[in-house]
Amino acid sequence: MRYTANKKYLYYLQKFATAKKLKNLALNKYEHYAKKKTLRSFPYKVTIDPSSYCNLRCPACHTGTKHSEMIKPSMLKLEDYKTIFNQVKDYTFSIALYNWGEPFLNKEIFDIISYTKENNVGSTLHSNFNVFNEKMADELVRSGLTHIYMSIDGATQDVYNQYRIKGNLEKVLYNIKLLTEAKAKHKSIFPLITWKYLTFSHNEHQVKEAEQIAKSLNVNNYETFVARPKLNDIYDDANEYKNNPAKMATLK
Repeated sequence: MRYTANKKYLYYLQKFATAKKLKNLALNKYEHYAKKKTLRSFPYKVTIDPSSYCNLRCPACHTGTKHSEMIKPSMLKLEDYKTIFNQVKDYTFSIALYNWGEPFLNKEIFDIISYTKENNVGSTLHSNFNVFNEKMADELVRSGLTHIYMSIDGATQDVYNQYRIKGNLEKVLYNIKLLTEAKAKHKSIFPLITWKYLTFSHNEHQVKEAEQIAKSLNVNNYETFVARPKLNDIYDDANEYKNNPAKMATLK
């Protein structure tokens, strides 16, 4: 994990650092450790979600559960992205273009990434990687994306689909092949590819098998994360905190 992360952050420093950014970073770190309540620094990394919609129905995801209180699904427009991004581009090293939605559902995602790179800022995506094709692979490499995380929690369809509901593992693996071929075609080491495996009781027996598949597909990095025991019971978990003020206080 650290190899890929350090390689990415070293790239940020080599490619995107300016005196203004480095000065802001130092100030930001000072204010953090000094526990300043009034900040003069700007964020050196920012999250901007390009989509509030997802094609999968993962049970522990607010987007996937499609609950009645969620906001109307929509896509971030390039011009709106520029309005937000232009306020921080002189200070930030990287933009995380993901949160609760699927970035590749946004038809302007490659223009968003390209604009980020053109303005000397790195970018990261997080995707279930079900929505992809050969043309998109070529566009993704040419856009200049620095790093992509792929959420793949199984080595066989029956196990993978227990959490990544409506996902197609065979398609995801094929899409990885398309991306690595596009990287080779353009002789690019970017985007760095991380296979992210969320472990549950139903899929922990396939961790090693999935790792071998990742290696065979020339993925740069393979990471496992242990899911919280109640991750799939998102409403029960929320109600437990809501009905227990003392427990809620521990989150503040």
